[in-house]
Amino acid sequence: MITGAEGALGQELCRVFWNAGWEVVALGRQKCDITSHDDVLRVAREIRPDLIVNAAANNAVDKI
Repeated sequence: MITGAEGALGQELCRVFWNAGWEVVALGRQKCDITSHDDVLRVAREIRPDLIVNAAANNAVDKI
């Protein structure tokens, strides 16, 4: 399970894991809001991944 899969890092991680033969569940913000503890737990319980990689980031930190 890779969160932030729509960003540059997430896309690259998905590619690397897929090429290595892993089954990858690529999640963007619409499918898993990492700012919501409940949402992350819900998605993780549904998917039951062996590994979770968080590649999500806020790239406009100067606007926070």
